[in-house]
Amino acid sequence: MMKNAIAEALRKALEVEDIKDIDVQVTAPSDEKHGDYTSNVAMIAFEKYKVSSIKYKAGEIPFDFAQKLANILNTSYLIPNTIRRVEVVK
Repeated sequence: MMKNAIAEALRKALEVEDIKDIDVQVTAPSDEKHGDYTSNVAMIAFEKYKVSSIKYKAGEIPFDFAQKLANILNTSYLIPNTIRRVEVVK
C-alpha cells in the first residue's frame, strides 16, 4: 500500500516535468541507513526527459533531474503523517 502511494506521487512529479509512461518501481533498500523506500525512476526517466522535455537544460545530469523530482515531491506530494521528506543520494 505504501509503495503504491509513493509510486503515484512519483508519477505526479514526473508529469510536472512532462514525463509520462514510465514504469515506476519502489523498493525497500538493502541497507536500512538508506531510508525506508527507494526508486531509480529518475535514472530511468532521465533519457526521456532529456529528449522530450522543453524543460531540459544542456549539461543536466541524472542527479540534477532526481533533485528536481525530490523538490517537487517535497513541496507538493508528501503524504501527511507518512512521508516526511524525499532525498536524493549519490
